[in-house]
Formats: sequence, structure tokens, C-alpha cells
Amino acid sequence: LTQHSHTRGHDTRRATRGSCCTYSSSPPSPRRQKTFVYEPLKASLPEAEGAKTKEKIIMRVFAISDIHVDFPKNADYLRRIVSHGKIHSEFKDDVLIVAGDISHKKEHVCWALRELNSVFKNTIYCPGNHELWVTEDDKANGIENSIEKFNDIQLGAQKAGSLISTSNFKTQNGSNVTICPILAWYDGSLYFPVGSEQYNALDICSDTRLCIWPKLISEPEKKSDNDSASEGGGGQIL
Repeated sequence: LTQHSHTRGHDTRRATRGSCCTYSSSPPSPRRQKTFVYEPLKASLPEAEGAKTKEKIIMRVFAISDIHVDFPKNADYLRRIVSHGKIHSEFKDDVLIVAGDISHKKEHVCWALRELNSVFKNTIYCPGNHELWVTEDDKANGIENSIEKFNDIQLGAQKAGSLISTSNFKTQNGSNVTICPILAWYDGSLYFPVGSEQYNALDICSDTRLCIWPKLISEPEKKSDNDSASEGGGGQIL
């Protein structure tokens, strides 16, 4: 091995036959960790000492959710991430999982995904509950329920360049990594009985008002105060 180290201003070197690898005493950059690989010596030892190392490309997987770009500060923060990625080519080999709740507006969802796709190698998108809210604007555009809104959002995400189904990636050592979006909805077991002076989350949750389900999907069965919250109940499954 050829080792380069700096101790008290001196450069010490040791060499043996076999392989060549270079180590640096300085800490890795916080933006990108580097992996060095061993390469067989192809010439005499003095020539190998001056040989350059080869940097491997490392694919990282990031995950974010609930970015809610409807709020200006959140949208500005996303712009800063994208700007950083463009200037430094920070994420060009990386995958980003966007796990829902970008916005309840399709145009905002598509804008955010286009921006992220401009700096990440791939983005994988899975809608959240906010994306399934049916607003008056949606109804004016012919969307009558949350299933139709879901399909419309997914189509928009695809057009924005995002992956929306199970995707396979190969790591640097040849292993396979599978990322699988889970497309489901919480069920009626989240309903629990409360006293008269308390409130129930389902009664004030926006999902209760803004998610509209076709009749073929069962609605949560509300339990009485005498029922046990642990008992089964109806649910909603996409």
C-alpha cells in the first residue's frame, strides 16, 4: 500500500507490493464522502507512488415529507436546496424519496417535483393525505372524489419526471435496492371513543371534510362510548 499522511508538517511514505490506495489525513467533506478503491500496481514502485486514485460514485438515498410548499417559507427553502444542488452538483447521483404532503394543489405538487428532479438523479413520489383533498377548484375541473384526485396527482408527478411505483436500483457493489411506495389509507380503527368534554380527532380533521370517497369504499364505523377502541371496524383502502 502507498500511504500519504501529514504529521507535524512531515510527509511519511511506506510502500509494499500488491495494491495501491491513497489515504488523506484531512476529514472528508460534509457534502460528499469519498470511497477509494484498490488497484493493482501496473509498473515499478516509484511510478506507483505517483499514481492517482480512482473515486467511486456513491448513490445516496434521501427521504423528505410534509414540505407543504403552499407556505412561502417552505417554498423558499425548497428553492435553496435546488439552488445548492445546481451550484455544487451535490445530488446528481442521488435518489430522493418524497413521501407525500407537498400540497393539496396539483400545480404546486408538479412544480416542487420538477424542481427536485432538476438536481436529483431520481425522485420517488408517494402522495400524502393532503394531496387527496378535493377542493372547489378540483370540482370545477371535473374531479369529484379523492380517488380521481389521487390518479390526477400521480399522472402529474409522472409528467414532472418522478417515479411513482416500485423501483429498483443497483448499488456500487452490485446489490439491488428496491424502493416500494405504499399506497394505502388509514382505517376506521383510528376512531376512539371520547367523553362529552373532549373532542375526537376525526371530527375536526380536514380529511373528514375534504376527502370524498366513492360509495364502493366503506366509511369508518364510529363506535359508541361503550365499545372498545381495540375492536375492529370499517376502513378505507385504496
